[in-house]
Amino acid sequence: IDSMLKYHIGFYERIQATTIPCFGDTGELLGIRGRFWSDEQIAMGKYRPIQLLDGTIYSFPTNAAFYGINYNKTRIQQSGHVILVEAEKSVLKADTWWGEKNNVLALYGSTLGLQRRNQLIKLGVDHVTIAIDSDFHEIGDEEYDKFEKKVLALAKLFRGYAKVDVIYNNINLPNAYKASPFDFNEATYNLLWENREVVE
Repeated sequence: IDSMLKYHIGFYERIQATTIPCFGDTGELLGIRGRFWSDEQIAMGKYRPIQLLDGTIYSFPTNAAFYGINYNKTRIQQSGHVILVEAEKSVLKADTWWGEKNNVLALYGSTLGLQRRNQLIKLGVDHVTIAIDSDFHEIGDEEYDKFEKKVLALAKLFRGYAKVDVIYNNINLPNAYKASPFDFNEATYNLLWENREVVE
């Protein structure tokens, strides 16, 4: 609850959506995503920008934003370490566990791009941990090959700038298909962290 209050998580009853605002690194509101819950709304997209009755739409370019940077920038600068995840929930979970020591940022997906890469380099990042969702059933299957390509594409952006490692379900956790490393309890996360792999 404390993390939800801190990150201004709300609920818009008219459209049955959890509201998830995104702020820039200086605290300015960039936009508000909704996580929709009714079947009718989900059919139009589970995650979409919030629209008010007057037609105002709180959309923003998610491919140019980091979720959590307004709160976690200082810790990232101090440590030189960032953990990159796909979605807001993982940032919120990390905040629940670590509070002010949270160094997790969400990408709104599994791609980064040069603009956001450069933003991290300017913060002094020299250690990147990739913690995107484990979108595969078994290591070595066709889905795993796609997952591996995503990880390598992210890692390639930091070649010459930062050391890179990856946390994923490489310990055969059950029911972990499409799971973020933060979708479990803290003890399980720590186990995944201990089994992280360096990306050359």
